[in-house]
Amino acid sequence: MTETSQTGGAAPRPARLLLVVALVLGAVAVPTTLALGRKQDPSYALVHADFAVMSAALEKYRAAHGTLPEEGALDFLVPEYLPELPLDPWGRPYVYLFNGQQVFLATFGEDGLRGGSGTEQDHTIHDGHTP
Repeated sequence: MTETSQTGGAAPRPARLLLVVALVLGAVAVPTTLALGRKQDPSYALVHADFAVMSAALEKYRAAHGTLPEEGALDFLVPEYLPELPLDPWGRPYVYLFNGQQVFLATFGEDGLRGGSGTEQDHTIHDGHTP
């Protein structure tokens, strides 16, 4: 015999109700946790904003000169394409490479070493992050 609610429908089974609650909490908790983690690292937005500025300057340089230097400092952009070179949030120059096809920009986080998480996380122009 099934129980009926006051509206005449079958009462939900406890296991089904728990599953629905877990799915709803998971759908809210996971994106919130990811978003909060990103907001706790103020370097994230600055680094990716710098990448956007440098990328635009590099494209202008490439349009004017037909190609880009292979690697090294980005000094060739100053002052015609950038008023000054941005530094990463820890005061170091960004890493720049060009393989003839694709530009690579990076910072290795607060510790300056590859790998890490939080403020020590590496950021590259190709890591899928957006400002």
